[in-house]
Amino acid sequence: MMDRGGLMKAMILTLFMIFAATQLKAEDRIKIAVIDSGISFSQSTADYACKDGHVSYIDDTIYVRHRHGENIISILAPAVNPKTHCIKSFKVYRDVNALGDSSVDATIKALKAITKDYQVKFVNISMGGGGTNFNEKRYIKRLLIRGVQIAVSAGNNGQNLDKNCDYFPACYKKTLDSYHFYVVGSSLPSSNRGQVVTDTYSGKDVGTPVLSGTSQATAQKMVFLLKSMVYSNRRLNERLQQTNTRNRKNRNYR
Repeated sequence: MMDRGGLMKAMILTLFMIFAATQLKAEDRIKIAVIDSGISFSQSTADYACKDGHVSYIDDTIYVRHRHGENIISILAPAVNPKTHCIKSFKVYRDVNALGDSSVDATIKALKAITKDYQVKFVNISMGGGGTNFNEKRYIKRLLIRGVQIAVSAGNNGQNLDKNCDYFPACYKKTLDSYHFYVVGSSLPSSNRGQVVTDTYSGKDVGTPVLSGTSQATAQKMVFLLKSMVYSNRRLNERLQQTNTRNRKNRNYR
């Protein structure tokens, strides 16, 4: 039989779960999916965070243990207009030293979920490792066909990927030749290099907590994509307004 203290804890937990469930709302903004180590609590409650909830495919909490995911989101956040866009976190690993089959399986689950969410237009994958995976490639291909822009890190092994391209998902670029698939290296000596690398950013001492590498360079590329989209939309709106103005001036009223 449960004692009074245990009963009180159970009631508090139940109330918390009900409260958390009521906070989840429909999300109609454009989504930037971040596949990484999770999100911090403060980030999860920020105006740029998607309101339909974040996801963990590796444990029972969406929050970061290893702060890599927090770093990546901190780089992206200033480029996000919370009125039109939001960041959704997909947690696929707990500890950077524990990347392996479990994180690959979690990444595949995240990609599969993203293929079903047509509000996701951008995917940031600041991670990778050796070994190709059929399902991982299949879901990335589906997203690219749909026009989703995907930025992935080239890796920090200091290798020439032209000689041995065994860092994925970056090396899927060899067979998934899409304009929407960006493999990002950094200017640091540790960065992998080769023709598969499409972009290079500094990746040095950025984000909170401050980190360096191709992961951070990948987030910098995503910032560029987000800002480019805003600029393109602004230019399009300006052209539409100019066209409407000319049409009004040339219209004859009888």
